[in-house]
Amino acid sequence: MVNKKNKNPVINKDEIRRFFSVDKKQQATAVLLLTFILTLFFVYIITLPIYNSYTRNLINFENLKNEKKSLENKREFLQRLVKDKEMRSSFLSKVEDVLPQEAQIPEILVTLEKLSSDNSLILTNVTPKEDTDAKKQPENTYYKKMILEFYITGNYPNMKQFIKDLENNIRPVHITSIGVLSEGVGLTDLEENIRFNIKSYIYYESTK
Repeated sequence: MVNKKNKNPVINKDEIRRFFSVDKKQQATAVLLLTFILTLFFVYIITLPIYNSYTRNLINFENLKNEKKSLENKREFLQRLVKDKEMRSSFLSKVEDVLPQEAQIPEILVTLEKLSSDNSLILTNVTPKEDTDAKKQPENTYYKKMILEFYITGNYPNMKQFIKDLENNIRPVHITSIGVLSEGVGLTDLEENIRFNIKSYIYYESTK
């Protein structure tokens, strides 16, 4: 319908009511949808802090586990250090008891002569000399060392016994290398004589 005065269409109220009217089925669907959306919203609002708290606690738990493992490793390391220190202290105390106050080269020569003779070996070219690396030692080192190089001629079994006797000797001798040069001479009653070049260190107390 059109009003003749203003020529504008006039919409009937019933038509407007029918346009916005919704049947009960549609109303129920809309209510259910709205309820579902609100439920999701409230669940999100409620569970988000819980989830964040759980995540933080999980991270903290993993960090605590890692810290605990790290502390256990450090404790085991410290225990090993203490045990090693005790063993070293015991060894050093024994070494200090047998270290001479001086290099005592004549005494070590007598020892080498005796051990080589006892094992049917020939001792030659004994050369003691100062250690050129002595200046690199820490200042609080309680010992000094001297290089001792010598040659031994004889068979292999006797040489092995000589080394064993030297290691068991009360005077500390640290063998650093053993070289095989050539067949030796002078031991005609032994077979397969070999000439060995031995380099070693001897130790004595550091006087300060």
